[in-house]
Amino acid sequence: MEGFGETVDIGQQLGVEELARTIANRWVEWKSARAVQEAEWRAIRDYVFATDTSTTLNAKLPWKNHTVTPKLCQIRDNLYSNYIASLFPNNLWLDYEAGDQESAKLVVKNKIRAYMLQKCKDSGFEDTVSRLLLDWIDTGNCFAQTVYENRQETLPDGSVVTAYAGPKVIRINPADIVFNPLVNEFENSPKIVRRIMTLGDLAAAAENTPDGSYLKKALDIASKNRVLMREYVGLDSQAVQQALANDGFGDYYEYLTGDTVELLDFYGNLYDSETGKLEKNVIVTVVDRCKIVRNEPNPSWLGTVPIRHCPWRVRQDNLYGMSPLANLVGLQYRIDHLENLKADVFDLVAFPLLKIRGNVEEFQYKPGATIFCGDEGDVVFLSPDAQALNADMQINLLENRMEELAGAPKEAMGIRTPGEKTAFEVQKLDNAASRIFQNKITYFERNLLEPVLNDMLEVAKRNLDTYDIVRTVEPETNVVLFEEINKELLSGQGKMVAQGARHFAEKNNLLQNLVQASNTALMQDPDVKVHFSPFKTAKLLEDLLDLDAYNLVRKNIRVVEEAETQDMAEDVQEQQFVNRETRPNPEQAMLDMMASVPEEEASEEVMAEEAANAPV
Repeated sequence: MEGFGETVDIGQQLGVEELARTIANRWVEWKSARAVQEAEWRAIRDYVFATDTSTTLNAKLPWKNHTVTPKLCQIRDNLYSNYIASLFPNNLWLDYEAGDQESAKLVVKNKIRAYMLQKCKDSGFEDTVSRLLLDWIDTGNCFAQTVYENRQETLPDGSVVTAYAGPKVIRINPADIVFNPLVNEFENSPKIVRRIMTLGDLAAAAENTPDGSYLKKALDIASKNRVLMREYVGLDSQAVQQALANDGFGDYYEYLTGDTVELLDFYGNLYDSETGKLEKNVIVTVVDRCKIVRNEPNPSWLGTVPIRHCPWRVRQDNLYGMSPLANLVGLQYRIDHLENLKADVFDLVAFPLLKIRGNVEEFQYKPGATIFCGDEGDVVFLSPDAQALNADMQINLLENRMEELAGAPKEAMGIRTPGEKTAFEVQKLDNAASRIFQNKITYFERNLLEPVLNDMLEVAKRNLDTYDIVRTVEPETNVVLFEEINKELLSGQGKMVAQGARHFAEKNNLLQNLVQASNTALMQDPDVKVHFSPFKTAKLLEDLLDLDAYNLVRKNIRVVEEAETQDMAEDVQEQQFVNRETRPNPEQAMLDMMASVPEEEASEEVMAEEAANAPV
């Protein structure tokens, strides 16, 4: 940004506004201040996706072998898979806590919960959270923003249908947001978010955003700037080199002659030192770092910016978090160093160096070769110390230490630690080994997932004009119902609660304790068992085993079903008895047939023939 005001050619042509200049300057200032942090993020990314050491810090070592051991990548995948499994174990991960009597009604709670579950499913909420978790692990920071989307699709016949209308959470790349890290709370810090899109993407966003007038204005300004720069040939080359260097786009002139558009969104308070005017909680959007296309108060009813941040390891007096992989890079470097050192030593043992002394005729270095030496000539193999081949033990120790330091014990991968253990010891060790993991994922759930869900609910309240239709299932009958959700229903006092991770851990501990307690002699005592409710115990097992969707537990349902089974069995027996009573007797049928023939017409021969042909 330095030198932007000094470039008179571009500045005069575009008519740079002072507030836009100030916001762009602040972006560059905060972006440059965290250059060391971004270098650390790149080093972690290089190791995670490395296929050999040529792209990592180990590339500086002069080894012949360049093998990389993907231990850092394995820890990342292990953490991610366990985090995502804990956050979304089943449909119980999301609940609604009412804040008034009206919202506390079961029908209202179920409708709001069903609405949020459907919007999370339709908007790809779980996929977005998956990407946020990867940011959280890779950089130690993740940022999520809630918007309202009204996406329209045009069918082949020309009709327009609504593909999706509702709240949506989008991931902000940690490299595309800057803020003041010295503020006590992230919500109180001013923020600048960069959005990069093409002119076509900007036009589509203007159509899909309910209040997209500022995006249409940005599209017009960006288009005019690019036409102007392509036609302007009087630009001094030296001035171009001093112009604003846009992040990742070369110099400013190259950026303006392309089809990529940059939007800078500022969130926070603005203070004009000259006039003494203070603007609180505003949103300002700058296009091409020269023009203001939006300057308005934050419309959120919550009074906060709908951008949430969660650090992995909290730093005191610094809002930027630390990645679980950051302090493991050195151990990964050491593992690759030992692995390639061992490989090089093995190569030297298999193909050792030769020390040739005196007069030695030229020879071919191969098995069974003959070497002719002259006077005082000699050929000596220089083999290294083979103890270096024992580096595997050190590598295994380093890998185990990395697992422990990352809070991802081997038990999380299904690998049993050595030694015989009782059931109580297994439970105790498992709880202790997963304590760091459970603490971290609960922190993520409480500090990112819950605020984001409440932002989604607030955005839905503010933008829902008429009504929406959600699919619900009647728990008793499993009948599918389609309910209307209106603005009044969503406007009740209450909040969304994410409880997947906490519920997941609590269920595991409770189920283990319940199994152990049921096997004790105390629980087998009739005087103790008489005080336990069988129905509530069944409901507890239904919750612990995630059987809610199957509707297995209902009060005294076994008595009712056994009575129905008994009644059905009696009906079948009775029907079988009736069938036996009404079934025709072959002998009686023959006698009846004989009685129906007149005596004068009957003869012994006829009677014998009819008796022979009668059914048995």
